[in-house]
Amino acid sequence: MNNSHDSSNDLLTVGPLVSVGIPTYNQPEGLRQTLKCITGQTYKNLEIIVSDDCSSGPETESVVHEFMAKDNRIQYYRQETNINAAFNCQFVLEKATGEYFMWAEDDDIISQDLIESCLYEFSLNNSLICVSNLVDRFESIETQKYLYSYDFYSNIGQNTYQRVKAISTIIVSGKPNIATMISGLFRREMIINIKFNSQFGGDLLFLLTASAKGEFTTIPKKLLKKYGRRKTINELKERFNYQFTGNPYWHFKKETIHIVDNMNELSDWQKFKIKIFFPFLYCNCCIVKPKLNFLIYHISYIIRSVVHKLKICINW
Repeated sequence: MNNSHDSSNDLLTVGPLVSVGIPTYNQPEGLRQTLKCITGQTYKNLEIIVSDDCSSGPETESVVHEFMAKDNRIQYYRQETNINAAFNCQFVLEKATGEYFMWAEDDDIISQDLIESCLYEFSLNNSLICVSNLVDRFESIETQKYLYSYDFYSNIGQNTYQRVKAISTIIVSGKPNIATMISGLFRREMIINIKFNSQFGGDLLFLLTASAKGEFTTIPKKLLKKYGRRKTINELKERFNYQFTGNPYWHFKKETIHIVDNMNELSDWQKFKIKIFFPFLYCNCCIVKPKLNFLIYHISYIIRSVVHKLKICINW
């Protein structure tokens, strides 16, 4: 693995250091646009970490070095083998040293005041772990055909149980309107120990784990444009190297249960109350068999939980 980094303290003198992680793969022109946006931010105290997931040609590295020649805040890493997108996201997070951290995709168009705006929200609320903004998605940079927008989301004022319940319900219902939060600005110390799940829906599972640690909010301004249509299941499997067979939403829901089960921030009773409603939530992506399996799984879970509680009471 190669690491090129020319450190300088000149740009790191005002405000907290913000780390921007850009995992990239075979999108040199998209990466060029993203780097232009990040290096042009009004907030200057940045470290910019680019991790090239073993792109097939030299173009990606050439683009990064073009920007490094003009901006010494940029670090460049090239993976020796393809580690897939999820692990590449984890890699840039682990390399970050800033008080705050954000991911940027290698085709994002980002308003120049995005980071400054997010930091202002953090200055108003010490309970925040993530600040995002309104996002529009378009078919491509060339066509600029509008596809859809992501919803406003905020859980300010909710306790840990309420935050986890709300986000897990959104996820399991098959209407993940909080997905854009993964592109928000995070307090790095609050997420550094969260592993980016390499399974289907890893971004949403990351947000679910983070929701137990602090509050989320959305700036009511459109500061980010994303590009590309929704990918098919087969395309996602190939891009992220998912290792499963059958319907991915079944695996996704099981992983959601596993995460809630392992949250130390919740009591057993709170976990039970969150999960008991999962089988009754409608998922518009599930076919009948996985949905039936999920219902059976939860019925058996409820029975096991009740038996466990009874055993504790009898022994007591």
